[in-house]
Amino acid sequence: MAGLLNGAFGGPVTIFPAGGAGVEVRGVLRSERVELETAEGFEVLSAAPVLKLLKADAVQLQEGDRIEAQGRTYQVRFRIPVSSPASDRFEPFALWEVEA
Repeated sequence: MAGLLNGAFGGPVTIFPAGGAGVEVRGVLRSERVELETAEGFEVLSAAPVLKLLKADAVQLQEGDRIEAQGRTYQVRFRIPVSSPASDRFEPFALWEVEA
């Protein structure tokens, strides 16, 4: 199902796993509510850019890696845990927007 959604709603995204060469994939980039931890250790809900990639495209992506999408540059904050065991599921990542 994620593959169909990605085909319909996804767009081109360039990922730079481990700081290496850019790889173009399709992904869904939206602003969503994400649970974040403050410096004081409190959990809060905040709007953040979230990138959803197919599991196969997200294997090497990790915290700190660079993403380019929709004319903007982002950095991966963290992978958002998912409970779906589906092999074609989306892997969501919370992002920071950074200056290019």
